[in-house]
Amino acid sequence: MQKYNVFVYGTLMKGFSNYKHYLEGRSNVKFLGMAKVEGYSMYHVSYFPGIVPDKGESILGEVYQVDEKLLRQLDILEAEGHMYIRQKESAYLDTGEKIDVYLYVWNLPVKENCKKVEMMPWRPL
Repeated sequence: MQKYNVFVYGTLMKGFSNYKHYLEGRSNVKFLGMAKVEGYSMYHVSYFPGIVPDKGESILGEVYQVDEKLLRQLDILEAEGHMYIRQKESAYLDTGEKIDVYLYVWNLPVKENCKKVEMMPWRPL
């Protein structure tokens, strides 16, 4: 069965609501570690974050290995193709290993009142 590495940086991280619903305690999920992705900055776009391309910036998050069924569920959660676009990028695990991951990039405008996330990993306002 095909496995996919997914980089998460908001409510899908450990301790947050979507983690508990989608990732916690599932046999089809494997935590690979904390990671960094370069070329993006993060904003509080609502009560959750969104990332946008930004050369010279980087974001921190977690990487999970999931199966295709769960990846499709995450696509629905993230409104893939509307609110977010799933893209393939390189991530650097905290071990230094470089791996390919999918991540969800914010696809709507970042409003003027959206605060940039300066402290990583993300925490709600």
